[in-house]
Order: sequence, then structure tokens, then C-alpha cells
Amino acid sequence: MASFLSGIWPLVIGAIGWVAFEFLGRPVRNFFDLRRETKRQMLLHWDVPLAHMLNPDERADRYDELKGPRIAFAELAAQFVSFDRSEWFATWFVRKLGFDPESAGNVLRGIAIEFGTIQEDRDKNFRLLDAALKFRFDKKRPFYNPYNPGL
Repeated sequence: MASFLSGIWPLVIGAIGWVAFEFLGRPVRNFFDLRRETKRQMLLHWDVPLAHMLNPDERADRYDELKGPRIAFAELAAQFVSFDRSEWFATWFVRKLGFDPESAGNVLRGIAIEFGTIQEDRDKNFRLLDAALKFRFDKKRPFYNPYNPGL
């Protein structure tokens, strides 16, 4: 009987490890992949000219050109919100680490709606996103620059 139990323990420990990896490790890893993709999108699009700085004749063309970034930000928003609402254990874990996936999704949704419009406040939105996803930034800088995060 003892040899039977000693042969079962590795299987039990392996099953527990698999469950832990599938239900915590993989979703947490996916969260960090989303976080990295969000920063990449921010770096790609942070210095796109703001609509209120363009001539009124150029605004419509510029808005159409920015359809791709708006879709990318909207997809990231949906992924963060779906992560927050479906992966309850992983969400609890990343919240304990200080991240806020629901807030990140809401800010990304706002960015997707405002990007390329006159109402856009990119500095404020990107700073809120940096705070929700714990990216470093210097609040004292007069303008947002994701390449130079400061302290």
C-alpha cells in the first residue's frame, strides 16, 4: 500500500501544478503580454499630431488615417476588460501586484473613441494608462513622453 501511495504522489503533485499553471500562470502571463502590447501602441502613436493643431480641411483625412490605431486601442481595451471580468483568480493576483486591468480597459476605450478627434486629451489618457499598468512616468514633466519616463 505504501509503495502505491508513493507512486501516486508525483501524479497528484503534477496535476496540482498543471491546474496552478493553467488557471493562474497562463492568464497572468497573458496580462503581461497585453501590458507590453499596450506600451508598444503608446510608443507608436504618442506623437501623432493632435487634431486641434491641424487645419480644419486636413482633420477629416487625418481621422480616416488613424482608423488602424483606434481599432488597435479598442481591441486592447476589450481584452483588458474581458480579462478583468473572466479571469477572477488571475485578476485578484494582478490587483495584489498593484495593477488595475479594469481601469486600463476603460482608459483604452476612451483613447480609442477620442484618438484623432478635437476632444482628445492624449497626455491625460496616457498618464492614466501608465498609472493603471504601473509604467514609470514623471508627473512633473510638462508634456507626456513615453521614451523618457523620468524617475
